Amino acid sequence: MNKSDYTPTQYAQKKDSDTVYITQEVESLLRLKALNLVSAERDRQIALWGNVYFKNYLHAICVLGEEYGELCEAVNETVNEIKRPELGGKENMIKEATQVAAVAIKFIQMLLAEE
Repeated sequence: MNKSDYTPTQYAQKKDSDTVYITQEVESLLRLKALNLVSAERDRQIALWGNVYFKNYLHAICVLGEEYGELCEAVNETVNEIKRPELGGKENMIKEATQVAAVAIKFIQMLLAEE
């Protein structure tokens, strides 16, 4: 197993019913992996739609809300398998969470560009 395959529960220092505590090394590796996924998603979005910002703040929040709704659906289908279990699962949750983060980054970029 290489370091990119670490999961928090495999390398937990302490667990309780609601929280998993991990080492700083594992946290750093998982953060880097997550940030790489988000960066790749932003690149994919730019390739699809160009390097453009939202029309306005409301548009940004609507797109972010839509992506968050898809993440909620993926989690719900993973936990409950209600209507469309093919939308659930770890990979779909990661994909949707990555898209939420990428849209949030795009919104931050828009705000920073206004400075």
